[in-house]
Amino acid sequence: VTYLQKFGDYPFKSSWNVSEVHRNHGKMITQESQLKPLFLVGWVDAIKDFVCEMDPKPAVFIFNQGWWTNNDLVEVTLQNDILDALRACDIISIYRMTNKGRDETDRNVEEYESQLCNAAD
Repeated sequence: VTYLQKFGDYPFKSSWNVSEVHRNHGKMITQESQLKPLFLVGWVDAIKDFVCEMDPKPAVFIFNQGWWTNNDLVEVTLQNDILDALRACDIISIYRMTNKGRDETDRNVEEYESQLCNAAD
Protein backbone atom coordinates (compact mmCIF):
# COMPACT_ATOMS: atom_id res chain seq x y z
CA VAL A 1 0.00 0.00 0.00
CA THR A 2 1.28 3.42 -0.90
CA TYR A 3 -0.40 6.59 0.34
CA LEU A 4 0.07 9.86 -1.55
CA GLN A 5 -1.64 13.18 -0.90
CA LYS A 6 -2.42 16.07 -3.21
CA PHE A 7 -4.48 19.00 -1.95
CA GLY A 8 -6.89 20.71 -4.35
CA ASP A 9 -5.14 22.26 -7.33
CA TYR A 10 -1.87 22.61 -5.40
CA PRO A 11 0.94 20.50 -6.87
CA PHE A 12 1.76 16.98 -5.76
CA LYS A 13 4.94 17.10 -3.66
CA SER A 14 7.48 14.43 -2.84
CA SER A 15 10.74 14.79 -0.96
CA TRP A 16 12.05 11.53 -2.42
CA ASN A 17 12.93 10.37 -5.90
CA VAL A 18 10.61 7.66 -7.11
CA SER A 19 13.47 5.11 -6.95
CA GLU A 20 13.95 5.86 -3.24
CA VAL A 21 10.39 6.17 -2.00
CA HIS A 22 10.23 2.64 -0.52
CA ARG A 23 13.61 2.86 1.21
CA ASN A 24 14.19 3.57 4.88
CA HIS A 25 14.65 7.34 5.22
CA GLY A 26 16.10 7.36 8.71
CA LYS A 27 14.66 9.50 11.45
CA MET A 28 11.08 10.68 11.15
CA ILE A 29 10.68 14.19 9.80
CA THR A 30 9.34 16.39 12.57
CA GLN A 31 9.74 19.89 11.12
CA GLU A 32 8.60 21.33 7.81
CA SER A 33 12.08 22.80 7.24
CA GLN A 34 13.37 19.22 6.86
CA LEU A 35 11.28 18.73 3.74
CA LYS A 36 13.01 19.34 0.43
CA PRO A 37 10.44 18.67 -2.30
CA LEU A 38 11.89 17.20 -5.50
CA PHE A 39 8.56 16.82 -7.29
CA LEU A 40 6.13 19.71 -7.64
CA VAL A 41 3.72 18.60 -10.35
CA GLY A 42 0.02 18.32 -11.20
CA TRP A 43 -2.14 15.20 -11.31
CA VAL A 44 -1.11 13.84 -14.70
CA ASP A 45 2.64 14.38 -14.29
CA ALA A 46 2.48 12.91 -10.77
CA ILE A 47 0.94 9.77 -12.26
CA LYS A 48 3.24 9.54 -15.30
CA ASP A 49 6.52 10.52 -13.64
CA PHE A 50 6.01 9.17 -10.13
CA VAL A 51 3.22 6.61 -9.66
CA CYS A 52 3.88 4.73 -12.91
CA GLU A 53 7.61 4.64 -12.16
CA MET A 54 7.29 3.18 -8.66
CA ASP A 55 8.80 -0.24 -8.05
CA PRO A 56 6.73 -2.08 -7.21
CA LYS A 57 4.17 -0.21 -9.28
CA PRO A 58 0.72 -0.01 -7.69
CA ALA A 59 -1.92 -2.21 -9.30
CA VAL A 60 -4.75 0.10 -8.19
CA PHE A 61 -4.90 3.88 -7.80
CA ILE A 62 -7.67 5.15 -5.52
CA PHE A 63 -8.12 8.90 -5.49
CA ASN A 64 -10.45 11.54 -4.09
CA GLN A 65 -10.62 15.32 -4.25
CA GLY A 66 -12.15 16.07 -0.86
CA TRP A 67 -13.71 19.41 0.06
CA TRP A 68 -11.03 21.73 -1.34
CA THR A 69 -12.39 25.03 -2.63
CA ASN A 70 -9.65 25.10 -5.28
CA ASN A 71 -10.88 21.85 -6.80
CA ASP A 72 -9.33 21.08 -10.19
CA LEU A 73 -11.15 17.77 -10.78
CA VAL A 74 -14.28 19.61 -11.89
CA GLU A 75 -12.51 19.90 -15.28
CA VAL A 76 -13.66 17.02 -17.48
CA THR A 77 -10.50 17.20 -19.60
CA LEU A 78 -8.34 16.73 -16.50
CA GLN A 79 -10.50 13.82 -15.35
CA ASN A 80 -9.96 12.09 -18.70
CA ASP A 81 -6.23 12.89 -18.72
CA ILE A 82 -5.83 11.31 -15.27
CA LEU A 83 -7.70 8.16 -16.28
CA ASP A 84 -5.75 7.93 -19.56
CA ALA A 85 -2.42 8.29 -17.72
CA LEU A 86 -3.35 5.48 -15.33
CA ARG A 87 -4.52 3.21 -18.15
CA ALA A 88 -1.33 3.91 -20.13
CA CYS A 89 0.70 2.26 -17.37
CA ASP A 90 -1.83 -0.49 -16.63
CA ILE A 91 -3.04 0.80 -13.28
CA ILE A 92 -6.69 0.33 -12.33
CA SER A 93 -8.40 3.60 -11.36
CA ILE A 94 -10.97 3.94 -8.60
CA TYR A 95 -12.47 7.27 -7.69
CA ARG A 96 -13.67 7.45 -4.08
CA MET A 97 -16.55 9.88 -3.70
CA THR A 98 -16.30 12.48 -0.94
CA ASN A 99 -18.50 12.00 2.09
CA LYS A 100 -21.12 14.70 2.08
CA GLY A 101 -21.22 16.83 5.20
CA ARG A 102 -24.49 17.15 7.08
CA ASP A 103 -24.87 20.80 6.02
CA GLU A 104 -23.36 20.39 2.53
CA THR A 105 -25.61 21.62 -0.27
CA ASP A 106 -23.15 21.91 -3.19
CA ARG A 107 -24.59 19.72 -5.97
CA ASN A 108 -21.63 20.48 -8.29
CA VAL A 109 -19.36 18.21 -6.25
CA GLU A 110 -21.87 15.38 -6.40
CA GLU A 111 -22.30 15.76 -10.16
CA TYR A 112 -18.62 15.75 -11.15
CA GLU A 113 -17.82 13.01 -8.63
CA SER A 114 -20.55 10.74 -9.99
CA GLN A 115 -19.26 11.37 -13.50
CA LEU A 116 -15.67 10.59 -12.52
CA CYS A 117 -16.67 7.56 -10.48
CA ASN A 118 -18.52 6.13 -13.49
CA ALA A 119 -15.62 6.86 -15.88
CA ALA A 120 -13.00 5.19 -13.66
CA ASP A 121 -12.31 1.47 -13.95
